[in-house]
Amino acid sequence: MRQALRRYSRLLQLRPQAVYAYLSDYDAAQAIKLLVVVGLIAGLGVWLGVPAALRQLTLPEQVDQAVAAARETAEQVGAAVLPVILESKSAVETFVTLVQQQVAAVVTRANSFVSGISAAFGAQREQVTQNA
Repeated sequence: MRQALRRYSRLLQLRPQAVYAYLSDYDAAQAIKLLVVVGLIAGLGVWLGVPAALRQLTLPEQVDQAVAAARETAEQVGAAVLPVILESKSAVETFVTLVQQQVAAVVTRANSFVSGISAAFGAQREQVTQNA
């Protein structure tokens, strides 16, 4: 059986040596029957879409296409976003400066409030000390 499968495989591949050996080893009628069967099997494979299956991309080819598409997308996004980032840099710097100014004003008010409370407690302590 294994030998028959090898023979059919070689005939399906249309190897000239296999076809010639088969024609010379057996009678012409049996060889022609086998060649017709092999031809029908090959035709059935073509009819069922074997060429379309062979044209489908393999997994490495699909991965390569995905990587190429990702690189192209990254380049396009970089080209679109980079000018916006550079333009917004000055706006961000202005915003940071305003925030720093507001924080400095709040810290100054908090320091003056805390120093006022501290001075008031200091005055209360001196009064309590003098009254005692």
